[in-house]
Amino acid sequence: MAADTLPRRTLGEQLDFVLSSFESLGLPPNPSSRWGRMRRLFFDKDGLPRGTITPADPAHDSAVEAQRDLNQVAFIFDVIPETELANQVEKLQLVLNDPVLPQDAERASTGRDTQSELFAAAICWNAGLLPVTLDEPDVRCICSGVILALP
Repeated sequence: MAADTLPRRTLGEQLDFVLSSFESLGLPPNPSSRWGRMRRLFFDKDGLPRGTITPADPAHDSAVEAQRDLNQVAFIFDVIPETELANQVEKLQLVLNDPVLPQDAERASTGRDTQSELFAAAICWNAGLLPVTLDEPDVRCICSGVILALP
């Protein structure tokens, strides 16, 4: 799906799309995962928006990071074909982990590293740089007959 045809979604719709996309691949996000925490950041237990998070709010940094993650992962689910995503379940499982703020991770942020790899693959897919492969250690795609490797 080309970027100019990507669906426009509200924050709630985007979050529901991402969570349901994980679930459709057999990866229901745990409520204690960063995705569950992100949902609670923006919505109360009844699913109602919590309201504006201002820069003075202690949750502001988490909200900014959550929106960035949400947009990246929605792009991944919008662009990479579901048949390919079904082959990447182990990688997507990693994306479900990590704290909301990367600086809160005890060690390397494997989930975010994997998210970045999948995001790079989605950019290649969206640009039509096919075929795109997600084998370790690189994402690879083809541009003008040249293989590009994105570590």
